[in-house]
This record gives sequence, structure tokens and C-alpha cells, in this order.
Amino acid sequence: MHNVGFLLLLTLVLGAGEPTVTMSAAPATVAVGDPVVLTIRYEWPAGWTPTAEPDPLPTLARLFVTAVPPVERQDSAAGSVRTFRITIGAEQSGAWTLPTVSALFHGPNGGEQTVTSPAVTLQVGTESAPPKLPDPLPPLTRPTAAALNEHRWWWIAGVGMMLAVTALALWRWRRTAVAASIDPHESCTAALEAALRGTDGKAAAAGLGLALRTWVGTLHRFDGAGATVREVAALLRARPDCPADEARALVRLLERLDEGRWHPGDLPNALVTPLADEARLLVAGVAARIAQAAAAAKAKP
Repeated sequence: MHNVGFLLLLTLVLGAGEPTVTMSAAPATVAVGDPVVLTIRYEWPAGWTPTAEPDPLPTLARLFVTAVPPVERQDSAAGSVRTFRITIGAEQSGAWTLPTVSALFHGPNGGEQTVTSPAVTLQVGTESAPPKLPDPLPPLTRPTAAALNEHRWWWIAGVGMMLAVTALALWRWRRTAVAASIDPHESCTAALEAALRGTDGKAAAAGLGLALRTWVGTLHRFDGAGATVREVAALLRARPDCPADEARALVRLLERLDEGRWHPGDLPNALVTPLADEARLLVAGVAARIAQAAAAAKAKP
């Protein structure tokens, strides 16, 4: 009887408490470009379970991540702990507030609770050296012949630079005209095929995601290659000519490719092939829809 009461008391004590998510940065004061180690800790007591295995990488995808060691796992009768130690590069100067991470947990009574880490601020940048002023100009004198010749060479150099800028502008205009004549759907399909030629599944997932971002950015005239999944979703919602089902399918596919890109372990290329097939079907479907819409518009009187 005493043993039963002791076990009940132990269960209540172990089940007490709530899950926590914490994040710390070391060092807290760095120069631009220096590495910073983020320690992210998910902890939940017995009786609580996360809806999915904690993973802060999707939230930190916009940061310059340089190292992702394997997650540290601790499971016991008292609860579970997941610890991530992710190295990033300091990209901007000043007070830099890092994005917070969160996780959704199921409680012992059937309820749900979202736990978010506190905000972490880094101080990035060092004091600059005092400005070095030039020496004062000498008194005004009549320029010599050598000085006049030097000025003449400056004029020649300026004209040459203007001609070079004009030639560069013409080259870029011609390059833009040639790029506009290339079918974006065929270019995306070729890029998808090229992404699968290697053996590294992570590199293949990154190449597939870049090809799809570039393709959708070309269709809807925004910088798709430099946009995150959330930014792509927001830009597509603002486009009246993009159907909602196509936007949802593309966003879900990009999220799955980013998960493969940031997979903590080795990722075989064969696991990425179904995503490439899904991407090819999506691109072909959008190309067919655009072609049908163009034919219908042309057929109108």
C-alpha cells in the first residue's frame, strides 16, 4: 500500500511543470562576420509530448548558418530534452535581435500549448578608427605644363569610362532580351534535371528549391531566388493571376525541399527524386494553364 502511494506521488511530481524553449548566443558581442553559437534547448516533462520532433532550422533559415551538429537527445522518466548547437555568422552591425523559435506541445489533459523562446539580442560591430583628414592644400599657383597634361589624361580616362559604361549597358540590354526569349518552363525543367545529377541529396534539394524559386520569380516578376518560403507565399497571394491551389502546392513543395536541404544527417539522392517528379508535374501544369489562357485570349474577337 505504501509503495502504491509512493508511485502515485512520484508520478505527480514528475508530471508537474510545463515545457520550455530557451535560446542563448555565445558570444553576445562580436564583430561583423564572426561566428556565433546558438544553443537552443527544448525541454518537456513527463506527460507532455510535442506535436512534431523539435527543429529550429526552418525558423533560422534566413540566417547565415555555417554549422549544424547533430541534435543532443536526452529521454528519461522525468521528461525529455533536445539541445541544438547551431553556428551562424554575424551579418549586420548594431543591435541584432535574433528570430525566436517555438514548438507546440500536447498536455497530459489533452490541451495544447505553444511555447516560444525569449528574444535574444546580439551586439555586432566594433568601434571604428578616427577619420584621417588630408593635408591642407598649398596656396593657389599657376598650373605647370605637367599638371595640364595630367588633367588632359583625366579627361581621356573619363571619356573611356563613359564608353565602357555604355558598352556594358548595351551588353546587359542584349542579355536581358535574350533571356526574355527563353521559355521559363523549359529552363526550370532543365534546372530540375541538373539538380539530380549529383549523389548528395541535400545539394539536390537545394538545387531543386533554387530552380523553382527562380521559375516562379520569372513568371510573377520578383526576386524568387532570394526569397524565403514565407516571402514567396505572401507575394503569390498578392498576385490575382496566380490560382490559390497552385500557390499552395508550390509553397508546400518548397517547404519539403528546405527540410531536405537542412536535414541533420546524410540524405540519399533517391529520397529527393519524388520531389523532383512532383516539381516537374507542377511546372508542366502551370505551363499548360498559361498556354490555354493565352489561346483563349487570342480567340476572343
